Amino acid sequence: VVLPPRLHVPDEFTFVRYLAAGLAALDAIAPGYTVDLSALADDLDAEALQNSAARDLFTNPAKGLAERMLEREVVFAGDSAAT
Repeated sequence: VVLPPRLHVPDEFTFVRYLAAGLAALDAIAPGYTVDLSALADDLDAEALQNSAARDLFTNPAKGLAERMLEREVVFAGDSAAT
């Protein structure tokens, strides 16, 4: 399957490029399987808005975590190499 770009995508949106290629490959491999792209786009937009830097500290979990980490020594630990 050849996927020529239809429009230029900035490097900051590389994930979207790979997601589109993956969905196109899925469509070629399993034609009966469909993905509701409108619902997917709505969910991605909602997630982006929820974690937007413009949201207040009290309603943005990522911003709240960054505020608590400010000027402190932070250690990230996980139970395996993947985490």
